[in-house]
Amino acid sequence: MQLFQNQFERTSDSHTGLRCALKLLALLIACFCCLTLFSQRLQAEDLVSLNPTGPKSPTQLRGTVLEYTGEVLILRTIGGREDQIAGSKVTGIQYTKISSHQLADKAFANKKYQNATIAYGQAMQLEDRRWVKREILAQLSWCHRYQGQIDLAGEDFLLIVRSDPTTRLLGEMPLAWMNHVVSIELERRAVSWIQNRELPYAQLMGASWLLFTVDRKTCISVLKSLELNPNPIIAQLAEMQLRRTKLHLAIPAQIDMWEAQITRLPKTVRAGPTYLISKARDRQKEPEVPEVTALSYMKIPILYPRHHHLVSDALFQTARQLEELERPEEAARIYREVITNYQHTASSNEAKLALEQLLEASD
Repeated sequence: MQLFQNQFERTSDSHTGLRCALKLLALLIACFCCLTLFSQRLQAEDLVSLNPTGPKSPTQLRGTVLEYTGEVLILRTIGGREDQIAGSKVTGIQYTKISSHQLADKAFANKKYQNATIAYGQAMQLEDRRWVKREILAQLSWCHRYQGQIDLAGEDFLLIVRSDPTTRLLGEMPLAWMNHVVSIELERRAVSWIQNRELPYAQLMGASWLLFTVDRKTCISVLKSLELNPNPIIAQLAEMQLRRTKLHLAIPAQIDMWEAQITRLPKTVRAGPTYLISKARDRQKEPEVPEVTALSYMKIPILYPRHHHLVSDALFQTARQLEELERPEEAARIYREVITNYQHTASSNEAKLALEQLLEASD
């Protein structure tokens, strides 16, 4: 830069020198713009990981992700070409996140969900990539779910669906698989979801949360109609929601059939149906049931750790089975895990009471 400055000073004393100085200045500006553009491209470069389709097919691609839906990922290569890649082939994306997004992720990882909610909200306002906005909404949905704000979590998910009807983010859809106390806010929102015939996902959510309320008959009718939905995922989830009303009637062969059907669902939505299988097995009276049921419940924390309420109850129920198997030390350890790591769930209070009773019995 000093060399350019000296040259500029030597040539600026004459008319000819002025022309040379202007050319030199234009060159400097051009160089600066090129460097800036190059820097921006480096910062915006995304790394897309793919399922290989053949021995010579690429497993990673670099460029800028312009859009990513359930059907397609559009990638602009460094050379400027826009490639379309089937969404089913994509296994992950490494991309640059804006600072508020990074801050939110850090708060989320530290289980500071209220702080994370605020930071994700800021990131939504500052982020201009549509597909990244949907990623942020997915995290917001979990934040609201962990704080017991199911009505807001559901609205987060519906924003995702409206932006991408083919969404791959089905795991962010908050469905009820346990019998919860329904708040006034959630009841109002769920009624509006059920009435939204344009969005079957909304109807599915609403019916799932009101299935064991005074609106039971309406919910059953809605779920039966959703069983006929052309979207196979909606149809299967509606069928599995209806099974919540039939668990007490299930026989072992039927439960085995239900478990086999789960494999037809995307992995992201298997947590709830897997939990139902465990509850159904829990109701059986065969001698080997406690051990089989405990193993079934343990699938939830191992395979689906993000579903805190299901994980918490699954661990609590596992500890109960261990007590029946006369393994009190293992049961106590699991009760303590529920109490320590899942304080925001109802099962935490149940675990405290069960642990107290277990310790009193052992004295």
